[in-house]
Amino acid sequence: MPYTVRNYMSTGLITVLPGNSLKTANDLMQDHWIHHLPVVSEHMEVLGILSQRDVLRSSVSTFADIDIETKNQIDSGIPVSEIMVRDLVTISPETSLQEAGAMLMEKRIGCLLVTEHSRLVGIITKSDFLKMVMDFLAKLESPVRPIDI
Repeated sequence: MPYTVRNYMSTGLITVLPGNSLKTANDLMQDHWIHHLPVVSEHMEVLGILSQRDVLRSSVSTFADIDIETKNQIDSGIPVSEIMVRDLVTISPETSLQEAGAMLMEKRIGCLLVTEHSRLVGIITKSDFLKMVMDFLAKLESPVRPIDI
């Protein structure tokens, strides 16, 4: 039985619309401790993705000689559509974990968006793969209990 993305993808998705601001995206990432934020239409059609790196690159530096209110005002005026990555790599929920892992490594990306009929249904990240490895290693290292007869 091949292991598929469907069994390991995250489905409690935090997303933004293209008209949302850079500040909104940054706040969501910080509030939910996430590094990737899919950009979707009102119908959950995938339009782009933002990584934490994209947000940091586009935001006013904390080293800039401006106060936080001004920084927030500037970031609030930048729509997500201006900074999102549009060249997307998407996979289906039935994609094997081996294929998905190879794609992450080959393309040097941090996540894959999981879609069905152009609609976002999940996301699988490098962190998800690391968690899978840790779970697997824990199972390998756990002592085998003798069967009581």
